[in-house]
Amino acid sequence: MDRRNFLKRGVMGASGAVVAGKADDGGPAEARRRPPLAPADLDAYVEVMDAGVARIREWPLSESFSGFAFDSPASEELVRTAVHSLYVTGMFGDLPVENQVDPRVQRRLWDAQPVMDEALARMETFIAEVTPERLARAQSTLRDRPEVLHAIVDTIDREGAESGVSEARRGQLRAIFGEVGWRLQKQPPDLVIREYTEKVERVTASDVAAEARQRWLAARVGADAFWDVQESLRDRRISRGLKAMGIGILAFGVGAALVTLGDDHNADALIWLGLIPGITGGSILFVAGLVILISGLATSREAT
Repeated sequence: MDRRNFLKRGVMGASGAVVAGKADDGGPAEARRRPPLAPADLDAYVEVMDAGVARIREWPLSESFSGFAFDSPASEELVRTAVHSLYVTGMFGDLPVENQVDPRVQRRLWDAQPVMDEALARMETFIAEVTPERLARAQSTLRDRPEVLHAIVDTIDREGAESGVSEARRGQLRAIFGEVGWRLQKQPPDLVIREYTEKVERVTASDVAAEARQRWLAARVGADAFWDVQESLRDRRISRGLKAMGIGILAFGVGAALVTLGDDHNADALIWLGLIPGITGGSILFVAGLVILISGLATSREAT
């Protein structure tokens, strides 16, 4: 199968996964299927995660994206912080929930909070200020030079593989790139990005996801174990970046008493109503921004 057909099929895969809640970042259905890692294995996983973060911080973007000419250091930093956020999201989401609440993993999640906040702020600013001319240039590039999207996907996928991201998680990201790229190619770009920004705003403006997630976690790992992990985080509040990426809800520490689950059916409905918008809302916004930014820079070094 050639890459163009793969990306077209990825559109269908990503769309179905988002709607069904399968392309999740540590949600209930996915977490139930995975046994927790043993302590030694979790130690190794955390080491890989630390090495991946360090690698991304030093990632020579101008060399990796060799077919593109970044217009400013700010553009490069936007790409770096977005990829950093996507990496932490993927590595965190690949862990079973019992490992996600482990203090070592939680600490790394909180360490990533400033980067995710910065990435979200930068991306929202970029999206808000992007000109119609730049959007038109990006759309024209995607239509006339589909290899540009392939190059973006291949570069980020290759970096993910080198940094320890699982094939399943990388496949999910490739599918999201395919969906976003197809929509930006075929539909008015301003309408597409407005949909994504509105979704992120709804998630970051609400605590429904955090509350539903707390209830499910307490039922899953036990209320005592959950609040023991959260004890050191009681005075912290979830950041917009973490919440938009759909993972910070696990680290949401509050001083209030746990709300009783009540009817299981209603609880499940609350969980999915709260989680589905946040699962890929931030991720898709980041992917859309990356496609618009990088495809708009699709100028060869020689031509530059």
